This record gives sequence, structure tokens and C-alpha cells, in this order.
Amino acid sequence: MALDFPGFGLSRAAPEYEFSIRSQAKIVEELIRHLELGPMYLVMQEVGGHAAISVFMRNPSWLKGIILTDTIIYPVSQYPKIKFMLNVVNSALFNMINSNFNLIINMLTTSGIKRRKMNAEEKETYKAMFNNKRMRRMSTKLLHQLAEESSLFDQIQQAFETTFYRKPALLIYGEKDSLTRLGIPQRIHELLPNSEVHLIQGEEHFPHEGAPEEMSNIISHWIERHSRVLQVESQ
Repeated sequence: MALDFPGFGLSRAAPEYEFSIRSQAKIVEELIRHLELGPMYLVMQEVGGHAAISVFMRNPSWLKGIILTDTIIYPVSQYPKIKFMLNVVNSALFNMINSNFNLIINMLTTSGIKRRKMNAEEKETYKAMFNNKRMRRMSTKLLHQLAEESSLFDQIQQAFETTFYRKPALLIYGEKDSLTRLGIPQRIHELLPNSEVHLIQGEEHFPHEGAPEEMSNIISHWIERHSRVLQVESQ
């Protein structure tokens, strides 16, 4: 299952909606409770992933395993280069440029994906999400929360060191992603004893767009293997 947060994907955000990790976490938890979903595998990707994992921290029995991609589980204060980048994205100058020219989305749809070219419909879907200055400003504000929510990230790191320590974990990152160059997936893999890493060759920060079939196959085979293990253990 995949969901759209308000203002992302094909959904719309109400004028009073607050773009924040905590608001997104509330939506995730209410959706799971409303649909009465059972234990599941979570794909944790960027800001939405941090919102979701904070829900599973409070409800660990809901989680079968974790798939991490394009993400970090440590406070960004531990990585000065990431913190610097997030501060630049949230700066007045960058927001002026991005708000007027949709810089982030234009970069994503033209040069952010390496192994394939997005078709016109895919590009328009991305651009439609950020077709006004307010949405472009809210997106950079939300990204900057990765630097602001230091206490939440302390809790996330602690959860991976304790609650989620033995959960099955699949790590999929672009081979050329800046997070890979900083050693983040490698560090997570060393932390979690029941984890495996796949680096998507030639891709940077968006392997799910650059190599969607490869990622889908990796995830499907991994879930199938771990489902069999869980069935054996339950017998």
C-alpha cells in the first residue's frame, strides 16, 4: 500500500494543513487504525518515512520489516554536509529561486535520474504537485525539518538500536547517492544484524525512479524470503 500525504501525489492539502513530520505521522497512524491493517513492511523514504517510522516506534507490533531508501536514521547534526545542504535549501535566496522557477522539481525531472528518462506524463505529475509558490515553499520547509527535529531523530536512532534492532531490514540506495558516499547505508547495515544492502548501479538519490523495476524485484524477492522464514518460525 502507498499513500499520498496532503499536497503530494494526487491529493490536495486543505488551506489550514500544517506541513510537518508530526502532521504526516498523525495521518499514517489514523489510516492504519481506520483500515485495521495488520503487521506490515514499511518502505521508509525521506521525510514521509520519518513520519511513518515514528508511528511504528509507538506501535512496534505493527512492523514486520523495514525497507530503507534515500533516507537517514541518524540526527543530521552527525553529518555536517547534510545539515549544510538542508540549510541552503531553506535559505531565503534558494526559496526565492525555487518558488519562482520550481528548481527542485526541474532538476529532479531533467538530471536527477540517471538510468532512464522520465516520460512527459511522469514529469507533469511531479510538476503538478508543486504548481504554485506556496507548495514549493512548504516542500523546502518540510525538508528542513530533517535538521530541526533533532529530538525526533535521536529517538529514531535509539529505536533502531533497540526496538528495531533485529527486525528484517532491506537497504536500497543509489550507488552514487551522496548518502552512500557518506557511508550511511553501510553504517545502518553494520548496526542491524538482520539486514542486507543493495546499491543501484549508476543511480544517485532517486533509484526508485531511475531503476523502478530493479527496485521492485529486489523488494519482492526479499519480502518473499522473509515471509517464508516467518512462516517456518511460527510453525
